[in-house]
Parts: sequence; structure tokens; C-alpha cells
Amino acid sequence: MMKTTSISNFLFFLLFISGLSSTHSQNVMQLENEFGKLQWSIQRETIALDSLNSVYQNRLSEIDKLKSSAHPDKDRIAGMMSSTIVIANAIGERQATLRTLDKQSAGLKHRLAGIYTGIIDSLERVKAQSSTKSFQEETDAKLFLYMSKRLQVLPQLQSLSFDPKKMLSVDFSKFADQTKKDLYDDYLRNAIKEIDRLLAEINYSEKELNRIEKMRKKASRFMEDAEFSENLSTRAAAKSSSPVLASGGKYTDATSAGSFNSNFISYSSILQQIAPSKAAAFKDKMKPGWQSAGRAITIKEYQKLIKELEYGLEEYKGLLAKKIQQSK
Repeated sequence: MMKTTSISNFLFFLLFISGLSSTHSQNVMQLENEFGKLQWSIQRETIALDSLNSVYQNRLSEIDKLKSSAHPDKDRIAGMMSSTIVIANAIGERQATLRTLDKQSAGLKHRLAGIYTGIIDSLERVKAQSSTKSFQEETDAKLFLYMSKRLQVLPQLQSLSFDPKKMLSVDFSKFADQTKKDLYDDYLRNAIKEIDRLLAEINYSEKELNRIEKMRKKASRFMEDAEFSENLSTRAAAKSSSPVLASGGKYTDATSAGSFNSNFISYSSILQQIAPSKAAAFKDKMKPGWQSAGRAITIKEYQKLIKELEYGLEEYKGLLAKKIQQSK
């Protein structure tokens, strides 16, 4: 009993030092709430921007139809063009707002990731010092919680900077000039380097996800305890906007799922670039407004997407390598 109490006190001390001192007088809960508000703002602005873009495109189509009619109404066309400019300006303002929010979100993600990593490291060190089963189970449950949170604040993957289709359409047999061949060869090699970087990040996420699932299974019995569930799930969901995974692999709070879903969307977008047919299975969940009440991405769905993306990138990388061989 004394040993467990001593370890618990030591744990609290470690968590305080590694997790909270770096927040400059802001505790973790405040940062999580701030991050949650940012995620919702980003989601709201994204939905509004998509709506404006849709209206803008429809308006342009209407103007084109009016212009191509037998007797175009110049006054009506002028009026519609004027209102279309207003919409275009509104789109520009939304885009600027989103850029600002994304920058703020990235900064908070970095801070939270550091805090969560410190807490996880401390928990793992303290767990290794204890032989008490109940304490280890409690620590496993906490590790599951903070590892889940850390996964949500990993940086989002950026879409490929090149057009995958155009890269594959390169035909070296049509280039008589060696300089041009060398130039396109360089483009292809840089594309492979970019894919390798993406694969490294995806591999890290996959390992983290597998660790979380393993920890969930180890901690599942302890997490069924009503008091613990209240402390780590209900209260966390009520007071914090950070993502919390339930023992079944889903978020307990739909409000907190935005960050996790945004990572899912970025992965799906890359898969859409290189393998549209494979991305079709995840199409509904790619929509910014998908995570409404009761909707959340499961661990299995995330794992499935990661596997598809890894396979798709490796396959595409192989096609690029064959293209490079053609330049010889």
C-alpha cells in the first residue's frame, strides 16, 4: 500500500514537471479547450467556404448561359457579375481566415504533442518501477488516454505537391534533348523522395495506432470500472475538447472528434490523388461536416485507410521507378 502511494505521488510529480510546466501558466485542460475551439472554427469556416465556392461556380455557369443565349440581357449579366465579385471577395476572406486558424492550430498541436509525450514517458517510467497489478492496469488506461490524445495532434499530411497523373504520362522516348530528359528524371526522383517522406510519417502513425490498440486491450478491464470511466471519459469529454477514444475504439464525445477526422481527411485526400477508386470507400467520411453528433472514426477504419494509403503509395512509387528506368 505504501509502495503504491509513493509511486502515485512520484507519478503526480513527474506529470506536473513534464506535462504542465511547459504551458507557461496554462494547464493542459485550457490548451485542449483552446485547441477544440480552433478545430470547430476550422470546420465551420471550411463548410462555409465550400458553400461559397459552390454558389460561386453555379453563378459563373449561369452567367455563361446568359452570355451564350440568343438575346443576352446585358443588364442582368452585369448585375450577376457584380454579385459574383462580392462572393469572390467573401471566398478570399474565408481563405485568409482559414490560413490563420490553421497556423494557430499547428502551433497548439506542437505544444500539446510535447506535453502528451512528456506525460507518456513519465507514465512508462513509473509503470516500470511498479509490480502492483492494479497500479499497472490504471497506468495502462492512462497511457491509452494520452497516447490517443497525442495521435490527434500529429501534424496533418500535406497533399502531394505534384500531379500524379502527369508524372506517369512522362514519355522519355519523345525527348530528343538529353537536358530535357535529365530535367524530367530529376522531377521523378524528387517525387519519389516526397513519397518516401510521406511513407515514413504514415508508418509512424501506424505504429502509434497499433500501440494504442494494444494498450486499449490491456486496459479494457480496468476501463470498465465506473469510477475510472467517469474520471477519464465523462469528465474529459465534458471539460475538454481534446479527442478521447472509448474502449470500443470510438470517440466518446463527437465534439472532440474533429482533429482525428481532419487527419483522416488528409490521408483520404492523398489516397484520392494516387488511387481514386480506393479512396471511394472513404468518400463520405472525407466531408468536413461528417463528424456530426454520434459520428466518429474508429481505430479499425483508421488502420484500414493507413494500409490502403501505404499500399497505394508503394505501388505508385514503383511506377515512378519504372519511368526513371526508361530514361536510361
